[in-house]
Amino acid sequence: MGIFNRQKRKSDPSNAESSVSVQTAEESSHPFTYLSSYTPLYSPDDRLYKSVREGLPIIDSAITKIIRLMGGFEFSCGDKNADEAMKDFFSKINVGGNQQGIQAFVDNFMSQLLTYGSAIGEMVTDGDGFYAIYNAKLSSIEVKRSKNGIDLEFYPGSVGATQPFEHQERI
Repeated sequence: MGIFNRQKRKSDPSNAESSVSVQTAEESSHPFTYLSSYTPLYSPDDRLYKSVREGLPIIDSAITKIIRLMGGFEFSCGDKNADEAMKDFFSKINVGGNQQGIQAFVDNFMSQLLTYGSAIGEMVTDGDGFYAIYNAKLSSIEVKRSKNGIDLEFYPGSVGATQPFEHQERI
């Protein structure tokens, strides 16, 4: 078949050596790859901020320390039974599919907020009602001003998305 035939044919000039590259390889694994194309006046790029956080351990450590120093919080409404019900609900709430508790959501939300300057959370429902809360990637959403000029509308982050998300109140 000739697929694995490594012998060169000298008589055929079209059989010259050529270079081969892997199509799915990463461009660079260096954490500062995106700094070379960064322009301060251009809109912020979350890949840059992620690269800086990954490339400079002191920044990652500082952000993590700030989140830890925030500590936890409690809900209190004055009624002991309601306080216990809220504590139970918020300690068992699903977060992002692999975590549990409102503190996990707040920690992830603050990590996004301190790293990228903004953060997104979404309430996820099922047939029975409220199911989980989810920290979405910033690139998965686009925010536009609504027609009334005051409110905001959330659209899928894909280019050319013309329809807003169906349940705006959950974002």
